[in-house]
Amino acid sequence: MSIGFLGFNLFIEVLNQCRWSCPGCHVDKKNSERGFLDGDARRLIALSEEFRGQGHALQRFFVGPTDFLTAENWDLIAESETFRELASLYSTLAVYSTLLGDDEVLDRRLTQLNRIHPAIKLVIPIMPADVLQRPEYLRRLRRSVNRVKSGFGIHDFQMVFNVLPREGEDFRKVSETFMHEFGVKPEYNLSFARSADLKRDRAELVRQLDHIYRQLDFHIDRDGSQDESVEDWFVKCAVYREGELYSMPLLLDPFVNYHPAFRYSQDWSYAGLQKFESERILRAYAACDAMEECGPCPYLGLCSHLGVLDLMSEMGERRCIAPRSHFQDANELSGFRLWPWGYRAESP
Repeated sequence: MSIGFLGFNLFIEVLNQCRWSCPGCHVDKKNSERGFLDGDARRLIALSEEFRGQGHALQRFFVGPTDFLTAENWDLIAESETFRELASLYSTLAVYSTLLGDDEVLDRRLTQLNRIHPAIKLVIPIMPADVLQRPEYLRRLRRSVNRVKSGFGIHDFQMVFNVLPREGEDFRKVSETFMHEFGVKPEYNLSFARSADLKRDRAELVRQLDHIYRQLDFHIDRDGSQDESVEDWFVKCAVYREGELYSMPLLLDPFVNYHPAFRYSQDWSYAGLQKFESERILRAYAACDAMEECGPCPYLGLCSHLGVLDLMSEMGERRCIAPRSHFQDANELSGFRLWPWGYRAESP
């Protein structure tokens, strides 16, 4: 793969329907397993094996985009031998769930998960207003998390919540609550990107990104340790949906958007993806002259690598949209081991 990619994460969006309507969610609930099970899963297996054969770690396999406990076609997918074979290639199988469904369904589907893969990650969408205003919600979530831990040996959790049109979330209070209750810091999810027209909705995307950057402390612990978002800068992420495979730009987390500029050709081979990524990075460097801040920035190479410049080009945005403070803090706290050529750029 192109410069710097050490691993591969694969997202598949095949789960149909969801019982919940989480605030700020832009996930398309209407999905189908047909193309996936009819042959695309086998193509993804071949691609994943090529990545592994080239020395890239197959890290996380995400199955979504809806709650696996309420998806209508979960059983059909979970019982598929090709799905199980694909999942087995990756170090971790990740699914999404509020964990607020029926206990009987929870037990049955978690048992399925344990049979499919030994390492499960649960990504849990949370509702900040409910966390702060409804004690019964927090009690129910705590009970479900404890049930998952004690009954199924699953201890890998990620809590996420959607950016809302308003800016009233008390992120620090929510973060403190979850660190106290679960030992996990919740993270923002830019769900709006899923349905956004990159050019038409540019101003709202920039506003939401600015809001995230202002609110977060970027998950960098002051003792110098790093979280998954730093590791993900060196991992290529791709998402499968409706017979197509897309490259995912990375900001703090993978940016999910199905713009044609991010779509791979139908050559789902290692060489085909390598060609796409190499050409994409060259286009990003060529586009930097049109950007206001990219040319002299020490993180130009990183942003080209992560797809940030591609995203800016498709949005028609000339100002920096990267989490530059995150880059700076991570680099300094690593003793400049991440990017030895980097220095602390002036804040925008």
